[in-house]
Amino acid sequence: LMNVDYSQLELRVLAYVSGEKEMIRQLEGNEDFHIWVSRNILFPELDPELDNDAWKKKWKPKRDAAKTFSFGLSYGMTVYGLMTRLGVNEKEATRLLNLFLGRLTKLREYFHKKDRQLSKRHRAVNVLGRPRHFYGVDTMRHFGGYRRQLQGMRRENYNFDIQSAGSDFLSLSCIAIDNDPQCLEMGVKLFLTVHDSIMFEVPEEHAEAAGMRIWELMTQAPRELLGWYLPAEVQWGPRWTD
Repeated sequence: LMNVDYSQLELRVLAYVSGEKEMIRQLEGNEDFHIWVSRNILFPELDPELDNDAWKKKWKPKRDAAKTFSFGLSYGMTVYGLMTRLGVNEKEATRLLNLFLGRLTKLREYFHKKDRQLSKRHRAVNVLGRPRHFYGVDTMRHFGGYRRQLQGMRRENYNFDIQSAGSDFLSLSCIAIDNDPQCLEMGVKLFLTVHDSIMFEVPEEHAEAAGMRIWELMTQAPRELLGWYLPAEVQWGPRWTD
């Protein structure tokens, strides 16, 4: 049993579609972006002299909080969302959100651009040209009383670029792997996709070679089409629990 999944897919796609250079630099360098957020945004006062590995070991719950913070932003997390997830008051949540978007200004510009597109065009188009239409924007805005629905639509609009691009690259990978002569020769059988991962049955004697080939094919499409670095993680074993 082999499982191959894109590593930090949502964050990587968000970095590229927004053009945020600091995020791209961290992720392309295989740095731990959640530690960067922890040490530069959320908890800069904690052990600045420690290297990242030691800091992560000592302050793992703080990194987990940063992970929640980072992934929440790809869904347009609000001040209220931060208050709930981080257990801070409104003033502190506002300060942290402004600090984060002040350091990563391209993200702020991306969210503003997506809001303008939703307001004017009522549609979004992902990096591979796949559109999504949002119906009823003007009607809800005209009659009022639909603030919650409009906020939900804004979050879906932010996240459409991210989720749809990830889904498209996963589909392209499935096609490439299913038609690859090397995978066919090794007896690789693709049988399931789960969000941003693909599962296979692979003969044990070919597991390492098959994993390397699948990794290559999954990283190939985003690199060739857009110049994006979307690495994958490969795991295998005789059963799911292994």
